[in-house]
Amino acid sequence: MRVSASCCALRIQSLFNSLGDEVKGATIGLGGDGRYWNKQATQIILKIAAAAGVKKVCGILATEYAAA
Repeated sequence: MRVSASCCALRIQSLFNSLGDEVKGATIGLGGDGRYWNKQATQIILKIAAAAGVKKVCGILATEYAAA
């Protein structure tokens, strides 16, 4: 399934909207398995997280696909 950048951004923005002020100054984890669209999605998530006031993002890549 292909997901467009705008669809990804809308989904991530809705997540941050639902969390509200809880994310301001917080450290969050960003995870993925390294297979699909991670570079683009990561950039979108980091921009939205910064705009939401997130202080730090810790990257987590899971599964054997991250090692490839």
